[in-house]
Amino acid sequence: MIRKKIWTAVLFLFVCLIWGRIGWVYGAAESGTDSHRSSGQEMSEGTKAGPKAEIVFLLDGSGSMSEQGREQTVADAIRQTIYSLPFDYEAGLVVYSTDILASVAPDTDMGQLEEQLEGIRYAGYTNAGAGLEQAMELFSEEDGIDRWIVMLSDGEIDMPDPEGIETSRQRYVEAARQAEERGVKIYIVALGSGLKGQEHHIFDGAELTDGAVYWEGQSGSVGQILEDIMEKRMGISRRALAMPEQEEGVLHFQLPQGASRVRLLLTEEGVEATDLNVMEARFEAENSKIVTGERFKVIELDHPASPSIDIDPGAVDVSGLRAWMSAEIQGCLQAEAAYRIEKTAPAGGEEAQPAYDHYVDITVQLVAEDGVTSIWQEPGFEGMGAELDINGISYTEVITQGEIRMSLPADAVEQLELSIRAFQGEIPGLTFFIQQPLTVPIEKYPDPEVVSEPVQEWDHRPLIAILVSLAVALAGLMVWWGKKKYTMVVYTVQPSEVMSTQKKIDTRAFPYSGKLNLYMVKTRDGTDVPPQTYRLFGRRSGQLTLEQILAACQIRLGKIGAEDIALCPGPDHSFILTDRSQDCTVMRGMEILRKGIGYPVFYNEKVTVSFEDGDTEMEIYYKSLKPSEMKEEY
Repeated sequence: MIRKKIWTAVLFLFVCLIWGRIGWVYGAAESGTDSHRSSGQEMSEGTKAGPKAEIVFLLDGSGSMSEQGREQTVADAIRQTIYSLPFDYEAGLVVYSTDILASVAPDTDMGQLEEQLEGIRYAGYTNAGAGLEQAMELFSEEDGIDRWIVMLSDGEIDMPDPEGIETSRQRYVEAARQAEERGVKIYIVALGSGLKGQEHHIFDGAELTDGAVYWEGQSGSVGQILEDIMEKRMGISRRALAMPEQEEGVLHFQLPQGASRVRLLLTEEGVEATDLNVMEARFEAENSKIVTGERFKVIELDHPASPSIDIDPGAVDVSGLRAWMSAEIQGCLQAEAAYRIEKTAPAGGEEAQPAYDHYVDITVQLVAEDGVTSIWQEPGFEGMGAELDINGISYTEVITQGEIRMSLPADAVEQLELSIRAFQGEIPGLTFFIQQPLTVPIEKYPDPEVVSEPVQEWDHRPLIAILVSLAVALAGLMVWWGKKKYTMVVYTVQPSEVMSTQKKIDTRAFPYSGKLNLYMVKTRDGTDVPPQTYRLFGRRSGQLTLEQILAACQIRLGKIGAEDIALCPGPDHSFILTDRSQDCTVMRGMEILRKGIGYPVFYNEKVTVSFEDGDTEMEIYYKSLKPSEMKEEY
């Protein structure tokens, strides 16, 4: 094998030397595949954010709220809901009684909203008309934004005299009609039994705007109602976290890669609230804020420097905790534009001047603020579609291995102005702010010219004959090598009375399908590795090693033979497994695989691998994908 490779290399070099001599003799100077590269690093002004929305909480601050002792519970539920919102959602507050008690616009800092909620003194009547008017005035005039009003009240419109009641009622209806015209939906949370649907009720605010009315008790607690409105009515997708196993009494919550801001929300669902202040949070960040309510705790980090937030729960029972994480990623685009010329067949026959096509090969990446951390390297982005705008034309491309690659005609184009319009998929809890558009220059170079030089008077026919012979030999070697590269021997088990046979298949003819469920049965250091799933469907044909699959699942085992266990796509939705290792033991079901021979593995079959270190062992289950999983992204 080594001798064949050496002879192939020698022949190739010899042909190159001869071909170079011939080129010097004839003076040919044509080029069809050279490329020049230029990187685009400079960002133009402008930031594009994801979907944005404005929410105003309209809170009844009348005396009856204080009498029923619900003011702290309602305020705490509002605070928890606001901290559950994505970073590009803005929340405001209006508190009303006889007059407006507090007004905070949606673009105001959360600290001011907290101060207003804590400083409310419940007293007076219920002037819902003035409250709804004020809530509508807080919305911005920006187009393309979803807007909602969440109204919490324990009573109907009530003023000192009938005239005041009627005036407030008219103002309320007029403000509700204005909300209908602007597309603002009103959701009403009816607290207690004071709202009975009589003449001066507030329910038509929800009816006019296609909103909804929720009754405390019937629809759950105030916090549960607000959570239901947020998820089912507003369509806000939150990133729920599984409660991690405690390691030495500490909960580790991993942070998204490249995040500039992170918010971890812990809520308690127990019957009786406990003091969440006893939970200690450990992290590293430029700035941080921790807020604790009756049944929630928020840890918000600005530019985190640690990979996780570690929580020491103390005396808190973690079985009653739920966790959500939202993150803001300040990203910027990086792109390369490689100019390429391809020679085409001349239109006027062999005597005509050669013609050329011109292309630009584009590579696009999204990186974090540091300009280094690749955002798209996260597994959830693999295979996700992205809508690009390049020089005013829309394209939809797929993110593969952390980047987008595409080619475009380059005629009459001197530079690229590139931006991302949207992602065709969603990773809950992530909000993107991307600096764009990005301008990328294209460094072009002239088409090759045919340069004629005097031909030396010498007989080159023997040299051409040698060259042709070597070219034929080299072509034969290349064809042989290509077939060897893309085929592998497949061992097929036959009935016991017939000897087992081997056959060759061309793996290029088959795509990957299905997925692999990976289970680490035992590791050398005893570390528990959670089960992993590696998706084969949709990947390019070609060889994969078990080491590449483990690395994609972030399982690092070192050099123990995984790099010598290879997979290729096979017929009938199978994959071909070959063990080329020295001391690994690979079993398909109960059958030990022979070294260097490919074995087909079909759906629902199990492969067991014992690695070269003698301690590490894993099981691989080959499963098919459901139709819904073929479109599903992480």
